[in-house]
Amino acid sequence: MLLVLEVGNATTTLGAFRGDELVFTARTATRHTPLPDEHALMLGQLLALYGCAPNSFDGAAISSVVPGLYPALTAAVKQLCGCAAVCVGPGVKTGLDIRLDAPAALGSDRVCGAVAAASAYPLPALVCNFGTATTICCIGDGGQYLGGCIAPGVEVGAQALADRAAQLPQVALKAPASVLGKNTAEAMQAGIVYGAASMVDGMVARYTQLLGQAPTVVATGEFAPLIAPCCRTPLVQDAHLLLRGLRQIYCKNRR
Repeated sequence: MLLVLEVGNATTTLGAFRGDELVFTARTATRHTPLPDEHALMLGQLLALYGCAPNSFDGAAISSVVPGLYPALTAAVKQLCGCAAVCVGPGVKTGLDIRLDAPAALGSDRVCGAVAAASAYPLPALVCNFGTATTICCIGDGGQYLGGCIAPGVEVGAQALADRAAQLPQVALKAPASVLGKNTAEAMQAGIVYGAASMVDGMVARYTQLLGQAPTVVATGEFAPLIAPCCRTPLVQDAHLLLRGLRQIYCKNRR
């Protein structure tokens, strides 16, 4: 079995693969602690919750957008499961032709999403990841990573409005019935949710013009179920895209 950890700024997703089958997934808040014991305790509790013994894993793969957590996470996996972990970062084989000014600076989450999308979907493709940030990654018809864009995520935008505007409250992140908000909360929800969806629609149109053909658009991330249905562009929702990309990267690098 393979243990995979996808560590975001706010949440961490754990998955377990048996061969190419994803047996289970679990989510928890990301712990920004340098102490391996705390991470090992968290991982052990999640595995116990799903009835999975730590010593059943033959390997592990970790992607973290918080690079400083890699030492603690690898030590925790070694302590708990007794196996070394492949960490997504510079020097790791991905199979991607990354055409950026500084390829090593590409976020590990974007790498995992691109690797999985390039192998699973018709190219060219766009990967829209709705998390703390909303990112769009563009993959060419030959599998090249061409670039992309980064925008504030919907939760970040909602929090910023509540923090910076005296008369605007915190609101639940959900799509209202219409873009015609009839009160302050509905107006904010319409702007946040339909605004994010419209941004994606507009950016997809720009990428389509740039590529010269319509790309496959894949949506993943915590807020994909909220935003994707509000887009006019057809989006394929793939909740476990990054975990599958992590598994593929592990397979390319295992000894």
